[in-house]
Amino acid sequence: MSADELDPRFYIAPLRERDSTLPAALCLLSPVTDLASNGDTNVTLASVDYLEAGIFDVARRAYAPGAQLGNPLVSPAYGDFTRDFPPVLIQAGTRELLLSDSVRMHRALRAAGKVSRLELYEGMPHVLQPILADTLSDMNKQTTSVPPRRQRRPQAERTAETRAKLIEAAITCIHRTGYGQTTISTVALEAGLSRGAVTHQFPAKTDLMIAVLRAVYDQDSEHYHRSVAATSPLEWLRSLPTTMWEVISRPSAIAVMEIMLAARSDPDLAARLRETQQKIDIEAHQWVLERLQAAGIQDRPDGEAIHRLFVAAVRGLALESVFMQNRQEVEKSIAVLAETLRYLYPGLALP
Repeated sequence: MSADELDPRFYIAPLRERDSTLPAALCLLSPVTDLASNGDTNVTLASVDYLEAGIFDVARRAYAPGAQLGNPLVSPAYGDFTRDFPPVLIQAGTRELLLSDSVRMHRALRAAGKVSRLELYEGMPHVLQPILADTLSDMNKQTTSVPPRRQRRPQAERTAETRAKLIEAAITCIHRTGYGQTTISTVALEAGLSRGAVTHQFPAKTDLMIAVLRAVYDQDSEHYHRSVAATSPLEWLRSLPTTMWEVISRPSAIAVMEIMLAARSDPDLAARLRETQQKIDIEAHQWVLERLQAAGIQDRPDGEAIHRLFVAAVRGLALESVFMQNRQEVEKSIAVLAETLRYLYPGLALP
């Protein structure tokens, strides 16, 4: 039986407090063995592990409301292991909040004469296994002449797939519950991955948010390029406000605006967001310049300011549509923007 973190199968059946069959062996990955959090590393390593100490308050309320935290059914570190108990393998990192939980569990088992092996991974955080997946896979390979049934995909491909899944999960969480309620834990849950897998790809929430911004921009770019290929430069420019509305009103773009609003109270996020957004703005305006040139229209001296104005206007209308649920009314305003664009660039006038 294998268990990680707060797996209740580990806390109940193996302790023999119930009349149930013991597993042949246990593999415990960064286990919580003391919900009272009496281990010293709950304090000494609190600043270096990504795990949020407050998660245990949630765990206590959900798993053992009103129970004595020293009860072995709640905190296995206080259990009686003198009776029959299966061999145990415990894995933990040396930079995780729950290191002492693993060490205390191992010592309790050894003191009772039971078979216990403690594997500590230097410099690794909580639930380190996803980070070491490739290494562990190599260690577990059998030296046999029988070829594998299928070839392992390249690391770069698997990494790209994981990052894409996490970015999509982050967009879903932000659009559904807002930036403030989106955490590493909620993204991991939405993606079906562990927190360790998330922090391996994105060490901090800010890193994930910047990746979301860039990924959404890449998706938007694909949409614009498809629209360019589908029509003439002149028609593309005439319909630009509508195309912008199609892109900026999507859930992914709304998520980006949520991140922008949140950056007001997060200096680190704001600084990195501005740097990335400035690069995006330059690239986006370059598209418009290329389309104007292809249509034989001279850009105005204030063309960059006009572009910025239209982006801001469409973003504002997208937010209004989300709040007011008045998409049809907002689309009338988009039509006014299209008329304004033709006024600013007479060469776009309808025949």
